[in-house]
Amino acid sequence: MTLPRELILEQLATLAADHQLVPYARDLIPAAALVMIRVDEVTPTTDKTARKYTAALVIITPRSDPHGAADDELDALLEDVLHVVDNAPGLSWTAAKRGTYATGDGTPICPAYEVTITVHTTHTRGT
Repeated sequence: MTLPRELILEQLATLAADHQLVPYARDLIPAAALVMIRVDEVTPTTDKTARKYTAALVIITPRSDPHGAADDELDALLEDVLHVVDNAPGLSWTAAKRGTYATGDGTPICPAYEVTITVHTTHTRGT
């Protein structure tokens, strides 16, 4: 079985090369626009071999300009991410909420979006 985070990373790999894809991490100081993947919840389905994963894609742009150009870059990356999710088999999204991401070094916060996505997987023992 491919892990849900790996499935998401595979689909998002089509994003531009200048965007980083990273697993969930604390105290991250982005040097470039990035998408952080965090699995938040796993629920069963009526099929005992299937699982429904709810994950968050945290889209962050560097703090160099917390308004204007940074917002434009963030909005463009959000649209790129939503396009990939809309066209990826097995992925869907339910909401994209505007927020901020606090860096670990105490400097100003970075503009961000958090996109809630759903991934459906099947599981067999030992795979």
